[in-house]
Amino acid sequence: MIALAWQKQWKALPFLFFGFVFYSIVGSFYYDDLFWVINNMPYTGGAKDIYGSGELFHYVKESKYIFGIPTVILASLGLIAWALRPLSLPGEERKEVRKGWLMEMLVVYLPFMVYLSAHSYIWWKGMGNSVGMIRVIIAVLPSAVLLGVLGWSRLLEIIPVSKIYKSGITVILSIFLLIIPFKVYTIPVPLVGTQRIVKMASDWYLDSDYAGTRFYYYNPFFTHFMKLDPYDDAISHQFVHNRDHPEEKIAEGEIVIWDAHFSPNEGRLPLENLMDNEYFRLIHLTRDKEPFTVLGGYLYEIYFFQRIGSDDGEDNHEIYQKMLDEILSTEY
Repeated sequence: MIALAWQKQWKALPFLFFGFVFYSIVGSFYYDDLFWVINNMPYTGGAKDIYGSGELFHYVKESKYIFGIPTVILASLGLIAWALRPLSLPGEERKEVRKGWLMEMLVVYLPFMVYLSAHSYIWWKGMGNSVGMIRVIIAVLPSAVLLGVLGWSRLLEIIPVSKIYKSGITVILSIFLLIIPFKVYTIPVPLVGTQRIVKMASDWYLDSDYAGTRFYYYNPFFTHFMKLDPYDDAISHQFVHNRDHPEEKIAEGEIVIWDAHFSPNEGRLPLENLMDNEYFRLIHLTRDKEPFTVLGGYLYEIYFFQRIGSDDGEDNHEIYQKMLDEILSTEY
């Protein structure tokens, strides 16, 4: 917006609001609120007690996994090259290129630096429901790459070899950059952590006598692994209707799947609301022999509860202990 105003491109300014206005109008038919984008913003409120906060330089320290070290080095060189460019020019020529020089920073490079700084700040302060995920930086990755390209271009200018050798070096660098992600990450990405346990739990459910029973869940991966339509409410429903009294509006025989990450954190459903509830009976437990800890300090376990009509005299804690003993005694 600043760049367009600076260039006096007044007719182009309204188009910056097109996406916001378009989705506001389309969504208003569902929410009955023209300003639903603001009023239903999911990233407001205090989630610091759930997600916590972290270091100010969290994303900088994770640069290896976001950009790759070579890109970080080249982008840093690009930033230095941009800053030094006017200093290498005579006075009159410097004035001529100054506007384009500033515009290049404003449009191409500054969005990356502002975006990275903003996400670093909100994670540091525990704001905006930030959990410090490095994937959010992908939105401005092209700007970082362009900085890297600038850095590489300036390096080639000072390398005292012919153009054909410079082209060869560039090809080698490009191949190296393509290989790096396969060295840093395992591709295809394997199921690890909570996803692996959710897959185990989903497989059990699909092979059990309960398959096809309507269930309530919190982790969205359940419908993915079960290959179900998450919007078909006749098959599944995300979140119970009343977390203080989860038995409400749940029919007898239906299943509630409690997982140790999403259920107590985003869902605010304590495990005891099901374990100590006379209307629910624990029917299955999925976990590792040596479970790992997830957000909130919980050992990662997945519980399947069935809604029953009345107290049948069994105790969920005793059932849990029997299931746990069986898991610990199983060889795998």
